[in-house]
Amino acid sequence: MKGLSQQVVAGLLGAFVAACGEQGPPPEEARTVTWYLNHKAERAEKQRWCQDDSVRWKMPNCVNAAAAEQKSMSDNKPTVADGLKFK
Repeated sequence: MKGLSQQVVAGLLGAFVAACGEQGPPPEEARTVTWYLNHKAERAEKQRWCQDDSVRWKMPNCVNAAAAEQKSMSDNKPTVADGLKFK
């Protein structure tokens, strides 16, 4: 019985060490829509990265970068409140 418990402990220890070695990259810091509005180059880079894989579009930074892009485009459009400009 003692040999079996040593094998179990050794197996668990081996699994723990293997799991620790297979960690992916640390989670990405979430950026806000406002942050992406103020960082145009990073916004463009994030959008290129997000467009490379459809699963990524659900990630918070992809959603926020896309929202910032839409907002920046709509902020640059004239509105009815701007009035018509005649020459």
